[in-house]
Amino acid sequence: TMLVYDSGKKDFTAEVTVLFAQVDKSAAENLDDAITSLLAMEKKCRVSNDPTNLVKVCKFMLKVCKEQNDWPKLNAVLALINKRCAQIKSVITAVVAEALGFVDQTPSLEVKMELIKSLKDICAGKIDVESESAKLHFMLSKMYEDRGDLDAACDAIQDVHVETYGSLSKREKAEYILEQIRVALLKKDYIRAMIHSRKMNLKTTEEAGFEDVKIRFYRMMIEYYMVEKNTWEIAQAYYKIASTPYVPIESSNDANGAVEMKGETSDISSNAAAVYKAQCTEALESCILFLLMSKYDNHQSDMLYRVKKQLTAELKEVATSMQSVFPAAINLFTTKEIIPSPLPDQDVLDSHQSLIYPSDPQQPITTTVAATATALRALLQDRIVQHNLRVVAAYYRRITTQRLCELLDLSQDQLEGHLAQLCEGGDLFLKIDRPAGIVDFVQKKMPEQVLTEWSADIGQLLHLMEATCHLINRENMVYKA
Repeated sequence: TMLVYDSGKKDFTAEVTVLFAQVDKSAAENLDDAITSLLAMEKKCRVSNDPTNLVKVCKFMLKVCKEQNDWPKLNAVLALINKRCAQIKSVITAVVAEALGFVDQTPSLEVKMELIKSLKDICAGKIDVESESAKLHFMLSKMYEDRGDLDAACDAIQDVHVETYGSLSKREKAEYILEQIRVALLKKDYIRAMIHSRKMNLKTTEEAGFEDVKIRFYRMMIEYYMVEKNTWEIAQAYYKIASTPYVPIESSNDANGAVEMKGETSDISSNAAAVYKAQCTEALESCILFLLMSKYDNHQSDMLYRVKKQLTAELKEVATSMQSVFPAAINLFTTKEIIPSPLPDQDVLDSHQSLIYPSDPQQPITTTVAATATALRALLQDRIVQHNLRVVAAYYRRITTQRLCELLDLSQDQLEGHLAQLCEGGDLFLKIDRPAGIVDFVQKKMPEQVLTEWSADIGQLLHLMEATCHLINRENMVYKA
């Protein structure tokens, strides 16, 4: 049968009040009859366009089921209200908000999960309750994670596109995306973690009040890039952490407690500042370490000089508590001189915390982490050799392999391996004459450069010929005169 809606608005406040009193008395004896009578009143209010009492009736139905501890009936009532023909949006919003308050009052974990799933189904596809939907997915993911089911936890939260939700604040969106990244990293689903990281608005992380979000985000990205062994991105992330400004804790304006709390607040602020400075110092050391491991190019060279300059300017306060080996190392790499291998105090670099504990210092060192640290230490040695080869190429056109091995303290096979790697990567242009034992560092000229030089030579030749003809003609004219 088709519902016929009244065009005029009616008020059922009196009937609703009487019905509520009757249901309060009879619900304990027969809950089904109570719900049936409430559903009849719900239909009457909905058809007669009485949204105020309609919301009251729907919320009262949930309250009655909750008071009688009939949680399956509560889930059924929720589904029934959602499926009602032409249900008002405000009713769905009010019902979901009311039921959310019951989640923490459930008697068991299974009942709690069933209620969350019921609410999640109601919120699906409804823009008016998108924030509640995100919260429900978040709660469900946490419950699965507590059970140890990381796959289900990741599935519960990964498809929530909070970056498109207008009802959430920027901080709520950022916190939610961080949770998505964290769960994906726990599951070791690194592709999904990278996809979620692309949702983060980097401009938001630079705003005031988002310092904690920024640090947590880049810590997670470091964990991802450690798996990828992307030293350049790791250095960028550590630089972002090191350059994050410290926001002190503001003291309370309460006049009654100002005298008593002043010293305690000062101690808390000083301790927080000390912890922050220690974290920034470690991040700056890690930034320099991974920057030295990065492949040489214009960006890496520019950042090396930029960090070196900032150690005596913007980051001077952080650099004062940094171990001396790090400024010394960055000075060596920005000077066109051969670097000794190993570096002075290189054991400090090899045992740095960022290599041994890339993510969480509380976790034990796994085989994968140890293997990654070993590979990064070897990579640092390769970068030292590559720097030295670029220095030699800047000062020599030709050099014997024997002399080059002596300068770099390498064997013949090691030297040829590094030369081949640099040549293949396009960092250096060279030719090796193995029988003669000679390395030629000759810069290959581009075709445009060759043509430019030829045209310049031809222009000079034509100019010389024209000047010579002019002198000959002048002499002939003088002789004839």
